[in-house]
Amino acid sequence: MSLPSPSHRADATLKISPRRKGFKKYRIRYSLEDGGPGWDTRLTIYYKTEGGGRGSREIYNPGPGTDTGTIVIETSRKVTEMGAKVERINSHETGVRGRDPNVFS
Repeated sequence: MSLPSPSHRADATLKISPRRKGFKKYRIRYSLEDGGPGWDTRLTIYYKTEGGGRGSREIYNPGPGTDTGTIVIETSRKVTEMGAKVERINSHETGVRGRDPNVFS
C-alpha cells in the first residue's frame, strides 16, 4: 500500500501482515521518504479495537533519506479498523500528504 503525494510519488509504503481485520497482532513494514529541505515527515498508523479501544503509532523521519523499518502492533482485543496518514512538518505548518482510512482494502 502506498500513500501518494500530489506529485504522485509515494511518500510512504506499507506492507501489513495479516492483510485483514480481526487479529490482535499486526506486523507493519514501512518505508518513509524525507520531506525535503526544511521538512520532516510523520507516518501515523491508527486503529480501533472491539469494545471501542483506540490506539496509534507514529514514525518520524527528519531526513535526509528514506527511513525503513518494522513495527508491531499488539492489542488485547481484535482490531476492527486501521488507517494511516503521512504529513510533512516544519516549524510553521503541518500538511497532510496522503491518507488511507482503511489499510485493509
